[in-house]
Amino acid sequence: METVTLLRGQLFGRMRVTVDDQPPIVEWPRPTARRLVALLLLAPDHVCSRSILLEQLFSHLDPVRAARALSKALSMARVVLDEGRPGPSLLAADRDKVWIADQVRVEVDVLDHLAMLQGARNLAVAAQHERLRAALRESRPVLVEDAYEEWAMEVADHLERERRAAGLLLARSTGIEADWRAVVAADPANEEACAVLVDRQLRAGRRREAMVALETCRVALEQLGLPLPPGLAALDVPPPPPTRRVLWPLYGRERECTRILDAVAGTANGTGAAILVAGPTGIGKTHLLRHLLAQLAEDGWTVAMGAAVRDDRVAPFAALRTALLPYPLEATSPLVARLLVPEAAGATVGPVPTAELAVVADALRQHLDTMAQRRPVVLCIDDLQWADRALQAVIARLAADVAGRRWSLLLAARTDEPDAPVPELPTSILRLSLDVLDREASTRLAVHAAEEAGLVVDDRTREAAERGRGHPFFIVELARTRSANAGGVAAAAVPERIIELLRSRVAQCSPAARRLTAFVAIAGEDATTGLVASATRLLLGPATDLADVLDELERVALIHSDQERLWLSHPLLRDAAESTLNVVRRAQLHARVAEALEAKAGRPDGGRILAIARHRLAAFQATRAVEFASAAASAGLAGARVAHSLGAPAAAEELYVRALEAYASLEDEGRCRLRHEAFQGWVGLGQLRMNGGDYARASEAAEEAWQLATVPEEHGRVWWLRAEIAYHRGDLEAGMRILEEGLRDLPEDAEVARARLLVELGWCHVRRREPEAALATLCSAVELAYDAGDWTVLTAALDRYAYALASTGCLAEALVLYERAEAASQRCSDRHEQAVVRLHHGVARLWNGEYEDALTELDQAAELCERHALVYVRSVVHWGRAWVEEARGEPGLALEERDAELRLLHQIGNDRNLAGCQAHRVKLLRLLGRCEEAERVAVAAQAAAERVGDPVLVEEVEQALSAG
Repeated sequence: METVTLLRGQLFGRMRVTVDDQPPIVEWPRPTARRLVALLLLAPDHVCSRSILLEQLFSHLDPVRAARALSKALSMARVVLDEGRPGPSLLAADRDKVWIADQVRVEVDVLDHLAMLQGARNLAVAAQHERLRAALRESRPVLVEDAYEEWAMEVADHLERERRAAGLLLARSTGIEADWRAVVAADPANEEACAVLVDRQLRAGRRREAMVALETCRVALEQLGLPLPPGLAALDVPPPPPTRRVLWPLYGRERECTRILDAVAGTANGTGAAILVAGPTGIGKTHLLRHLLAQLAEDGWTVAMGAAVRDDRVAPFAALRTALLPYPLEATSPLVARLLVPEAAGATVGPVPTAELAVVADALRQHLDTMAQRRPVVLCIDDLQWADRALQAVIARLAADVAGRRWSLLLAARTDEPDAPVPELPTSILRLSLDVLDREASTRLAVHAAEEAGLVVDDRTREAAERGRGHPFFIVELARTRSANAGGVAAAAVPERIIELLRSRVAQCSPAARRLTAFVAIAGEDATTGLVASATRLLLGPATDLADVLDELERVALIHSDQERLWLSHPLLRDAAESTLNVVRRAQLHARVAEALEAKAGRPDGGRILAIARHRLAAFQATRAVEFASAAASAGLAGARVAHSLGAPAAAEELYVRALEAYASLEDEGRCRLRHEAFQGWVGLGQLRMNGGDYARASEAAEEAWQLATVPEEHGRVWWLRAEIAYHRGDLEAGMRILEEGLRDLPEDAEVARARLLVELGWCHVRRREPEAALATLCSAVELAYDAGDWTVLTAALDRYAYALASTGCLAEALVLYERAEAASQRCSDRHEQAVVRLHHGVARLWNGEYEDALTELDQAAELCERHALVYVRSVVHWGRAWVEEARGEPGLALEERDAELRLLHQIGNDRNLAGCQAHRVKLLRLLGRCEEAERVAVAAQAAAERVGDPVLVEEVEQALSAG
């Protein structure tokens, strides 16, 4: 009897193929071999005609080369699948088609998932609900390595349509609001789901939620070019007056409140203002903000408020998302949409320079302008000192440009956080420093606090006011708890004493209330109502009602809640609650929050991935227990890639480092399972440090990656990174030696890796003015890249080859190649290469005399550099702009570009580029008549060239100085 081989294909996430009980196949000798197997796994009966395979895999090649490439891909796929197996190959082929052999039983997770979704339609109601819920828990993306291939996008689109149809079927059948919400989350343009939700929310008196749901649907339909249906349009009524939380009186802050309201009074007429309220912890900043925002909301303003928390340094733009997400608009730019709903994706040490975030600030400025078309807007960020540095820089830019706007900024920051100082803001901003209350206001506050707590007002109340020394939060806690004693308390010790008092209040609650308080404290900004509800059974026990526990905590003013989230009544409660937890319990709670976030329905966006990473890493670092290490490493590396793609290098570096520490603590089996992710983490960390000019630590990361590399493609990545570090230093000779050594080390069939190194070697020849060697090397790189099928390497090869041709005068041929390079760049995810293609294309346009087109390409490159913190490439963009401006007869503008380049080159320490920059500055200074300054710069140019020690560079600089 013929033996049947089992072939399992996992296409969710990173593609894995398993043959019988062998270890899963993850690494492939070339991408086209992997794509060929994926197409066969998905094809009807697992048979594909050669014409379809040629069209899907090699449409960019001529017929002869495409046929040869298909044969090679098939051969390599057989090598991988048949390794260690006797008998015929698992893949069969003839002149017309390719198929998986008949003796093979095939299982594919995506096909099983689709069958599960479709099969549920014919089941009885109860079984149908169970089957659909089980199927919809699978939300991972499909074919992530080939996400930009047309055939993969078709598969993903089909899968998404089936998931949406299944979700709609479930919602119609159950009628549960959460199921309708899931439909809207997956498809905001679903009119039926929107109508159901809006109707239910209006009936329940939740008009604000209804209007947000309606606006979300309107924007989604507008993006599709469709109007809001009449039935939904009829529900489009003006929003009701905002529900106002009952606030305590504003004791002792009436003057500050009046000053702020006067400052923003002209906003509706286009005279916005920016105000910073500063003061120590617990002085009443948040209470003042809430009074002001309530007043503005009643006056018809749109109020957008977010609060930063300590963990925001690894959560880029988190407070901004909290503020703006309740007000969905058709985004004024793709950048705003990406910031508010970041996508997961997979590039400088230290903070991102403020200048690099100009494009972000401009996009948000336009977004706020759009929000303010109907009514004035106030954007409020509380605890700005904890915001990530990128957001602080953007807020500073917005604060400098509120004049003439129909929106204002209201900011608050603590002044007693030594590790988080008040960020730098424009001098034009109105700054109010809150001081302690006077005796009268302190007494009135203490009396009110005692009355609210149901206590008799007596001498102890007045004693609390006296001993509170004018600190509002301390006064309130002393009055509520009757804890004032004869010892008195100094104002400087208030924060620590407040925590002690709060810990005492928490201890008086029921065990369930204490557990919930600790969970909300650990969850922080992630404590949504849904998240807490999903964790209730494990957290509180099956016999405890969450609503009862929330009522208890509301009564003692420890936790507040609404339909969307739970929050602590004061940020310091988090410290108090956490202080009651031992490290093991703290780790368990962080892990539980992460599990609840992972179980949340829908594909995780960048914000959720970052939150999961934060909690998984915190769980591990609390105890460094091995049981938390694997999840921490995996989630941390995923979060690092998201932060990296968002252009938040400081956050990305911290996540990379913490995740790799967790990886290092794993046993051998765990390390083996996450080896590839850890390898990618070290490479990503090395690139990030390299782009920021920290070459020593970038080299350390490269060597760590080398220790994890097991296949030629990975070894090639490390050879490339080593050479790039040398190149960024300006040491071309060292870079070329590394590349040549790497090419000798790699096997001939490692086509992707060899093509990547050939591209960089050819580029080094271009930089050294060796055109013949450059053209020969880059031509070979292009041929190899076409065969290899890696879009990032092909983009780089076409770009460098086109530049080499342009530098030898073959401009027409070069410009044709650049069109192909830009097309290829749209199918790769490497932002660095996308920026470089546009940069070099701009230079070629300059050489062709097309100055405006050159500037357009360079502007696009600059935007990518700013968005993704590509400091080195940004310096080269300034280089290109300088030559364009000089060619246009604008030496002054050219000098400004060179000056900007100079600042970046000093930051990253590239003496080779510094020498060329200074030599060109000499010429420009002479043209502007600044001869004395030019002579000083000439000395600096020669010194930089001599530091490099390359005779070719020294001669180039001397020639440039003589010509100038």
